Amino acid sequence: MEVDGYVTDIITNMAINWIENRQDTSPFLLMCQHKAPHREWMPAQRHVTDFMTWKIPEPPTLQDDYAHMGSAAREAEMRIMDHMGYSNDNKIKPEIVDSLNLHEFYNWYKPVYYKNYDRMTMEEKQHWDSIYDPIITGYIRDSLYGEALLKWRYQRYMQDYLATIKSVDESVGSILKYLDEKGMAENTVVVYTSDQDFTLGSMVGSINGSCMKNPSGHRYSFAGHRQLKPAKKTITSYKTSILLKPSWILPVLKFRLTCREKV
Repeated sequence: MEVDGYVTDIITNMAINWIENRQDTSPFLLMCQHKAPHREWMPAQRHVTDFMTWKIPEPPTLQDDYAHMGSAAREAEMRIMDHMGYSNDNKIKPEIVDSLNLHEFYNWYKPVYYKNYDRMTMEEKQHWDSIYDPIITGYIRDSLYGEALLKWRYQRYMQDYLATIKSVDESVGSILKYLDEKGMAENTVVVYTSDQDFTLGSMVGSINGSCMKNPSGHRYSFAGHRQLKPAKKTITSYKTSILLKPSWILPVLKFRLTCREKV
């Protein structure tokens, strides 16, 4: 099934429509899961420029060489300079990447750029190009390399990332507003979890926080509700399979998870 629109908005609307069109009043579980925080961090058209002028604080470990870390961190393919894509991640058109002889770590980076770009309407492409073409021109003009290039790629990454997850913030707000308007908020538990909420300013020059040695591995989940109505039925036993990290499933505890390895 193909649906026109921005995927975060589509998922949100489908979630709200599902609740709206339920045929009974029995308890339900709805999981509204977003792809947005994951690469390639393509913001909604309305948010593309929201953080373009921001100077995101650099973490003190941005230029860490991982020499003091264990093998898991050293071998993980998620460093900005070594593994981030110029095309799919930093939004430099593949033909320009080729003309500048820039090395792409994976050969699927450039095809993915075209795949995402070609999904846009003509108007969306014009808007996109009007914003990113000047950025590409500036990159070529400045002939960045070394530390300056790392800093540039970090800023580009963060600006696009924040603009992308802004739609997720709107999604959460829309669903909570709907529950309020329908009088459902007082009898609904809302649980928020995330696997991509690395801590801005504390990551180690990394594309994400997948390694538990990264400070962003100390994640939180949030659960909230108004005053719940008494239950008509109590569940006394259940079985479940959990494929989540421990810090996702116990929201009241803060986990300090570390990797102990021989270096």
